[in-house]
Amino acid sequence: KSMHQQHWDNCDPAGVAATQSDTCRSSSPLLSRSCASARGISECNQIATALVLPLTLPETTLSMQMPSGCVWQKSTSQLWLNQLVDAINASDPTQTIVMAASPEYLELCSCPAAEEFFWEAGEWRPCFRIPNAGCHGMRQRTRQVFCLRRDLHDLGSWMKEVVADSFCGSAGPRPVDTESCSDCSKQIIVAAAEFNMPAQDPDLQAPSFAQSCLTNLILAASLDSDRMSLGSVTCCEG
Repeated sequence: KSMHQQHWDNCDPAGVAATQSDTCRSSSPLLSRSCASARGISECNQIATALVLPLTLPETTLSMQMPSGCVWQKSTSQLWLNQLVDAINASDPTQTIVMAASPEYLELCSCPAAEEFFWEAGEWRPCFRIPNAGCHGMRQRTRQVFCLRRDLHDLGSWMKEVVADSFCGSAGPRPVDTESCSDCSKQIIVAAAEFNMPAQDPDLQAPSFAQSCLTNLILAASLDSDRMSLGSVTCCEG
């Protein structure tokens, strides 16, 4: 917005504000925002840039006609950095003169963010087998991932609120909530066996032989029965 359209006495999303009464610390509309005066050229430049002012490089001065800190002079569109912090009352040296902002000299303020949003991931759950997976024995694990909001002004509280993921757009990439916990290439074992019988055994049939082989392989490998399969059994004469 242009300077004439800006509602000065409210912090904008960039964490800055401008006041035309009192000071950044004492202006009533800003009291709940913990705003402070800018004290350096760099900080003054950043605030002016965030407020989209036409001039963002301040000129330093020592003046009692404007508030201390970063100041925007409305009539001349001039940005000032007033380095005069306190002025002494000549009639009473024990008192200082408060240099307040005005509609002509607006004090630009730095206001900390009112809240922050961040990702938080829970503990990984135990691995489980994926049903109907193309890779036999493929396993994965999952965890919960939340976008959380924390009130930065309530310093005595560590309360966090779960909000929609869209609020964490500036908090970096969303942590993964699913990952593989097995390598298929190391989980599949292919074995071939050939048995030379000294003589034919009429009681030995292919189905019963296959079941016996499978049972013994499962016991030998200490695997669940649903993680092992046996191919065809062929009986050859000679």
